[in-house]
Amino acid sequence: MSTREKVLIGIIVLLLVVGTGSIAWLFLSGRARSNADVTVSPAPAQTSTTTQKTTDTTQTTTTDSVKSATPDVKLSLVPGFNLIAIPYILSPSDGKSVFYQLDSKEAYYIDSQGKWISLFDSGTVSPGSGYWVKATNAQSYTIPVATKAIPIDAPFTITLKKGWNAIGNPFPQDVVWNPVIKTSKGTTDFAKAVEAKIITVAYVSDPVTREYTTVNAKDTIKKFAGMLIQSGGDVDLILSP
Repeated sequence: MSTREKVLIGIIVLLLVVGTGSIAWLFLSGRARSNADVTVSPAPAQTSTTTQKTTDTTQTTTTDSVKSATPDVKLSLVPGFNLIAIPYILSPSDGKSVFYQLDSKEAYYIDSQGKWISLFDSGTVSPGSGYWVKATNAQSYTIPVATKAIPIDAPFTITLKKGWNAIGNPFPQDVVWNPVIKTSKGTTDFAKAVEAKIITVAYVSDPVTREYTTVNAKDTIKKFAGMLIQSGGDVDLILSP
């Protein structure tokens, strides 16, 4: 990892650790640019708890309702770090098995303490979470494990923890970003949750410009796109396909 990349990662880690601090907010707001059609390619991130809601009382992902295995799932990576999501149930799902063919051998998630953890050492890859993946050169990376697409006929729930979370589009298709936010006091839509400062808008990272793009309600989220979002507490983000 070059010195420049270490500095970049250090800045992102600082953002995630600082949480509601002014440094994180100033950095993001200063480099963010609005774009109604998020098109950046997918790359390291923080693991959030993700579940497929199957009943009113249970939030679990069931493999028997998933479509048949999808061959040749490919990630389009640009040189450097890419913030990605993988909208498939993988088997095996450990990071080393998923990314062992990656030329850089660098793929990361951030744990609940805000520490960078290599997916080659620990951690699993699951739908709805975001990951930083480094590519030495532009490449189309084929996922080398069995894949099953997340169903597109039911909402998907992502649990946000207090502070910065790295999440991603959980569906194998582009989606309109308009999640329902569920707190201990009830539910509200995304725009109202942002206005009430329950959460912030989401951000995607452009691996070419090294800038963040804001993701607002009704924006389009591309397949494989990872995002950063800040939450004031533990809430559920429920996204429809």
